Amino acid sequence: ASTNTISATNNLGCSPASLTTQVGAVVEFKNTGTVTHTVTFQDANDGCLSDAAHEPGATWEVKFTAAGTYNYLWTIHAPNMKGEITVSGS
Repeated sequence: ASTNTISATNNLGCSPASLTTQVGAVVEFKNTGTVTHTVTFQDANDGCLSDAAHEPGATWEVKFTAAGTYNYLWTIHAPNMKGEITVSGS
């Protein structure tokens, strides 16, 4: 399976903000900025995918096992840092 990286940046954005990948892929969330964030998925069914504390320099990986659209937030300091992951195929 492939690995994709989404980074939280110092300008309180995420790069890339939109990501498309395949079922079975791993997405690495990497905090490349200097403040702590959390990664919180917005769908109640995805609550188990939330990361409680993402310190500067930290990485966190999620393997997507089902097709769908997953919306998430990098929160605490930047409540408007939003992203979307589209997972296709099986």
